[in-house]
Amino acid sequence: YKNEALFDNSDGENVRDIRHSPHLGVLTDDLPPEVLDESGKFINLNSYCSILLCAIKDLKSKVDTQEEMIKQLQERISELEKQINTEK
Repeated sequence: YKNEALFDNSDGENVRDIRHSPHLGVLTDDLPPEVLDESGKFINLNSYCSILLCAIKDLKSKVDTQEEMIKQLQERISELEKQINTEK
């Protein structure tokens, strides 16, 4: 993290922002334009949160599917192990 950040205020002046604790941030260069404001410099939090929520829902769906597949495979393995043990 950076202890000091330089940014432009509404008057166009450079202002130093001293941060006394670690913080997280997002670089707008790495974001799709749909989550930025009209100027392209700042994040539109409503759009950003909406996209994050959709991504989380999609990932949860994938995890749920994978968990179900794992359960089914574990059941198949157990059944196959039973068959092997009865043949001995």
